[in-house]
Amino acid sequence: MRWWSFIWLFLALVSFSEQKDFSPKISISTRKRISSDVVYFDDSSNILGLSKDGELSMSFDDGAKWQVVEETKGKKIVAYEIDPFVKTRGFAFTDGKDQFVTQDSGKSWKKFQLVDSNKKPADMDSEPHVIFHAQNPDLALIDYYSCPHKGPLSAKCKRKHYYTTDGFKSSPKELPTDAEVCRFLRSTKDFQEGKEEALVCSLNDVNSFGNIVESTIISSDDFFKTSNKLSHKKGRSGSILDIKVESDFIIAVIQNDKFNRNSKVSMLVSKDGKNFHEADVHIDVAYGVMTFLESSPSALFLSVLDYSSHLKKFSLSTVYKSDSSGLRFSKILDRVQGNSVEKVSKIDGVWIANRAEEESDEKEHSLLDMLMGGGLNANIKTKMSFDDGVSWSPLKVTDDNCKVDDGCSLHLLSPNERDGSGKFVTGPVPGIMMGVGSTGDHLDKSLHKMSTWISRDGGATWSSAIDTPCSFSFGDQGNVIFAVPYYGKEKMSTDVYYYSTDQGKTWEKGKLEKPIYPLIVSSMTDATAAKFILTGIYDDTPENENDSEFSEVVYALDFSDAFGGKVCNKNDFEEFYARVNDKGDPICIYGHKEKFKRRKQDAQCFVNKIYEDVETIEEPCECTELDFECGEGFELHDGKCVENAKKIGHMCRHNKAKELSLANKVKIDGTKCKMGKKSESDFVSKQTFKCSDYVGHGHNHEGGGTDLEINSELNTFDANLRQYTYLEQGEDYTGENVVMLTDDDSACISNDGGIHFKKVPVNDRIKAYHVGFVPGQLILVTDGDTIYVSDDGGNSFVKRRAPTDSVNLVRSISFHKTDPHKYIWYGGDCGGKSFDCEISAYITKDDGQSFDKLLDNVVTCDFVSPFLEEEKVKNKDLIYCTVRNKSGTSKLVSSTTNFKDSKTLHENIVGYAISGKFVIVASIDEKAKSLKAKVTVDGETFADADFPHNFHVAAQEAYTVLDSVSQAVFIHITTNNERGKEYGSILKSNSNGTDYVLSLDRVNRNEVGYVDYDRIEGIEGLMIANVVSDTGNSKEKSLKTKMTHDDGAEWNYIVPPTTDSKGKKYPCSGQSLKN
Repeated sequence: MRWWSFIWLFLALVSFSEQKDFSPKISISTRKRISSDVVYFDDSSNILGLSKDGELSMSFDDGAKWQVVEETKGKKIVAYEIDPFVKTRGFAFTDGKDQFVTQDSGKSWKKFQLVDSNKKPADMDSEPHVIFHAQNPDLALIDYYSCPHKGPLSAKCKRKHYYTTDGFKSSPKELPTDAEVCRFLRSTKDFQEGKEEALVCSLNDVNSFGNIVESTIISSDDFFKTSNKLSHKKGRSGSILDIKVESDFIIAVIQNDKFNRNSKVSMLVSKDGKNFHEADVHIDVAYGVMTFLESSPSALFLSVLDYSSHLKKFSLSTVYKSDSSGLRFSKILDRVQGNSVEKVSKIDGVWIANRAEEESDEKEHSLLDMLMGGGLNANIKTKMSFDDGVSWSPLKVTDDNCKVDDGCSLHLLSPNERDGSGKFVTGPVPGIMMGVGSTGDHLDKSLHKMSTWISRDGGATWSSAIDTPCSFSFGDQGNVIFAVPYYGKEKMSTDVYYYSTDQGKTWEKGKLEKPIYPLIVSSMTDATAAKFILTGIYDDTPENENDSEFSEVVYALDFSDAFGGKVCNKNDFEEFYARVNDKGDPICIYGHKEKFKRRKQDAQCFVNKIYEDVETIEEPCECTELDFECGEGFELHDGKCVENAKKIGHMCRHNKAKELSLANKVKIDGTKCKMGKKSESDFVSKQTFKCSDYVGHGHNHEGGGTDLEINSELNTFDANLRQYTYLEQGEDYTGENVVMLTDDDSACISNDGGIHFKKVPVNDRIKAYHVGFVPGQLILVTDGDTIYVSDDGGNSFVKRRAPTDSVNLVRSISFHKTDPHKYIWYGGDCGGKSFDCEISAYITKDDGQSFDKLLDNVVTCDFVSPFLEEEKVKNKDLIYCTVRNKSGTSKLVSSTTNFKDSKTLHENIVGYAISGKFVIVASIDEKAKSLKAKVTVDGETFADADFPHNFHVAAQEAYTVLDSVSQAVFIHITTNNERGKEYGSILKSNSNGTDYVLSLDRVNRNEVGYVDYDRIEGIEGLMIANVVSDTGNSKEKSLKTKMTHDDGAEWNYIVPPTTDSKGKKYPCSGQSLKN
């Protein structure tokens, strides 16, 4: 979860009790170099500091005094890493050939180099990264990128791996493989399969052009003296992007199409490091938006961020949870603000998240609107789960004026502290949590109206702690809490701090020697000592507001003498359960309760067990249905495990079985429940399946392989389908979305190509949708003045207010071809009238946040410039509009100033159309009583379109300008307008659109002018059309299909295949296509 810990606004007034008999010991140091970070070595008083200019320093007394690391003097340190499994080991990496390691928590540093197989020092073009082994401290990998000619990171760069088997006592050796990603199987404490040295890596086989031919998972137990190939069909068509080890799961993230960097992503999961299976994740996942959350052997947790959107600086995400196999996922929470979802530290099954719910009213956006909601009209509401995501509930407070039943609860901007290792966590103290937020229906959007809150029961209830937003940190297992305001009064810097020695019940106030802008508030990683470090920026010349003279101030605070050094005895402790329900009863999760011992709130002592983590006391629970999940071949439906016919068929083919006996449920991996008086048969039943019922007879294709299976999915809707559209992909939008409108005025979106649909969650009646030219651009139009705008194919929408209601008489929107921020809105106050209604046009340049009127009495408008040849257009802001005259006729007007001034181009027109790089205007010649066409390529100069001499188009006839991308205009001219027998001729122009020749005669069209013609996308010059073969007196048209491969110069009938799909010969070599 990415929460904001330092935000500078205004400080609310605070009233606190006075502490007269105690104040902490405070040491202060000042230095000109500003720290980019400071971190503790776990279980020590040693702190590593790295300045922004790359100087490495150490403190060995909890920040009281600092000294530059002698071994790294003169070197620019670009990165550091602390070993999460070896508490005394850390690394400092330079931008040169020398690297450094400490084995004694920073007291001494040893230089080493990465030397390649040619005995040359490694030439690194990226920061190196250490891959740690969770169970053997002697094993580790270091990787980095090496690029040709020291160029920037690109696909031409290669990743290099080095390994150590003696804990860096000697220089690491180069791993003899070209693997892209490598991980130890035992990268976590939970994973116990395989040998200690076992590695799993991804290897890309590339051709001479550097393109990936095949991507493979490989493994080795001896650092690639020997190796094994773990093949999977996904590797043949896709490319492996990453390999991760989460708890006891190994996950390979695979891009499905190795030739398309925007293709969707799949996951292969293994529990043994040898056998990988594709996870069933029904989501549209793109690499870079998928985040693995803290997981356990019982479940993988995955957060999927929506496609990035220029409408929202921060998107919404959805959280998914797997079963204990890691293969079957279900959605547990949607509309999560950004990635603000996090597991509560030290307690199993407890999560906290911020959810964005749409506002019903329009308000001006504040800074926090942009930070928390990305500019969308959203209210942030905080939820917690105490059952590993199965259910979510609001945060209760102890204030009688704020009851959950009345819709009032606590909502948090940030529930995090920064621990000693530099991570932002909910805190290392079981049961005690703090956060910054406000009460009400949703999080207040003004930071100075927020305050700091505390919970002593793991988040079940919350109490007000400090009446201003603070950064905070815990010490002595939560028995001393230190907090500093985000900001101060007026000057914005703060010179006060707060502390509590009774777990947040009461607070004392202290004063800092120098006012600072706080940067880091931290304590030991395990929060067992009563010492803290506070860093901040100090203004050396506060009288000069325009200079940049700043120093860094480091405060070291010691609360060890708060109770005269008294250490707690056994009578000062109490037991408490980590998860409790509304009645205070402990909650079982994965078959166990968790209990801890802590100091009583009012005890006047400190635990004083430095470096000793709080002990967890586990109590097993009796097994219930919650300790079981659906077995293989079954899926959860309406709370029951039902057979999955497709999976059973696959198992039958894979095992070549005639019959399968399957258990409908299995015990969740990792549950600690006890059966007691029950047996497994009380929860699990065996079912027998005949494979003949699931294989063959349409259940699979010839060959029996899963590669040939066609997936089909049945979707049911509450109303009939009215319209649907596939949304085009592009550079910024890469989904496979489908938008659909139903007869009950609802819109549905699919983000997986139509396999699954979800209803757009709005209360308005959706009367239409419009798809823009820019990929992903979609607008839903309601029956009022509300519209919903999306630039990510309908994955998310922003609510906007149009200047008028929409009308049925005309289309509602005209899009700009290249600028998604611009579009034209049509509307008016028609009062239910379809005709005789004045339509006005409005333009927006900011995605519908504001509109300006263009003109009244319009029929339609277009941004013309983007369609014409750029070198021929004088003004890029050219707009055409068809305007109604009072006489009832229409005229074409243009403007380059949004109709602050305009000019009339043609009177008495029927309309205009844009085709390729041409604009064609159809006007009525009153004298000749005929329809004339005029063409422009620059938007200003028009030329007559010369048709063949035998063509005379009456005024009541019609042109249909056909779709074309070539340097020519294709026009269908109706030559027979008899009802039910309409057809005409397709004419093709020269390169400037003025001279026309006959391309194809007797081309079919319908009553309203739609022509039976199509251009084949992606193949230049390829078009297809249906012609009327019988123009006599028959009652029904006889149609034949013709195709051209040379842009209309020559048309030929389509030659049918010899046999049909069933292998039967056609009765003749060609026949007409009946409509």
